[in-house]
Amino acid sequence: MDEKEQEATATAQPAEVTELAALREDAAVWQIRASYLQEQAQQAEKARAQLQQSVLALESQVSSLEAFAAQQQTRLAQTGALLDQARSAAVVPPLLARTVPRPAISDIVDQLPRNADPANQYLRRSLSQIRYLALHHTGSEDLTTTARQLAEFAISDPKHQWPGIGFHFFIAADGTIYQTNKLETTCFHVVQNNADTVGIVLVGCFSGNAPRPAQLASAAALLAWLLQELRLPVEAIAGHSEFPGQESECPGTDWLAGANWKQALLQDIGKIGQGPRHSMYHYVLFWQTDTAWAEAEWQASTRYIARFRPSVGFSPQEARLAENVTIVGGPSGVSQAVEEMLRGAGCRVQRVAGKSTTQTRALLDAMARDGQRFLST
Repeated sequence: MDEKEQEATATAQPAEVTELAALREDAAVWQIRASYLQEQAQQAEKARAQLQQSVLALESQVSSLEAFAAQQQTRLAQTGALLDQARSAAVVPPLLARTVPRPAISDIVDQLPRNADPANQYLRRSLSQIRYLALHHTGSEDLTTTARQLAEFAISDPKHQWPGIGFHFFIAADGTIYQTNKLETTCFHVVQNNADTVGIVLVGCFSGNAPRPAQLASAAALLAWLLQELRLPVEAIAGHSEFPGQESECPGTDWLAGANWKQALLQDIGKIGQGPRHSMYHYVLFWQTDTAWAEAEWQASTRYIARFRPSVGFSPQEARLAENVTIVGGPSGVSQAVEEMLRGAGCRVQRVAGKSTTQTRALLDAMARDGQRFLST
């Protein structure tokens, strides 16, 4: 080998070595990449398995919820039938024979002073909790006493410091009726019976005498209307002193003796309620067929029904026994012919129906919120 060939061979060997080293580096890089991809594939497979388990669990939950929903729908239909029976069998005050109009009541609830302490406020209750109507007197000969004065005393007197006035209604000496608390307010007036009692106070002291005729007339009108609206028997009327555990002569010694103005009050209530009547005051009518019923309309009416507690059902023949009938939904449910039949039976009929079930619910919720049992004519 000559000198030139030896130089060429010497030059080629380092080049081959360099190329081999480069190939080894590339192989190492690809090995790292392969390991990374393999790890990612394993993690993806693990995530896929976990996701599959989650899907199976969700499918099981959906099946359980569907079964529960079917059970609840069946129970709702059964509850509706039971509710209808219960409302139809509700006690109607025996002294009231016809619909009693709402007396003139001046609402001053928001005008009276209240305790400024936000932690010292009256609790709320549902109307269904009310069981009694309690009569009181102010116990003073001063016939000029006002509801505001009673409220200020209840708040500021060290022995009281109440959230506000302790009565729902205040009847002045001239017979004017003032509403001083909402019926849903649990105010203080009969110890241990505040939660289920409406408090009505008359100005004056009735030990040795009875209330003025104007006061008695207003009290009778108010009580007759409350009995009707709250679906209470006449036995629900009681004086403060008649409740157990009371150390009080309120509403005066002549409540049960002497002038015995309780008996006079009950007689006046009976006169207000005389005359022919339907067997029910108010019925809410829903549509029903052999295969379906007004489930959506029923759900839209829950707040209205809870607020006013009417009789509820699906029978036009039962509805025709009511003084007032509320039809929920359009004529595609309860037909116009049924509505005319009810009017012909002497029922006062209102139909509450929006363009959609959502609108119908909004209408009924607003009526419940505003205490408006019937639509304005």
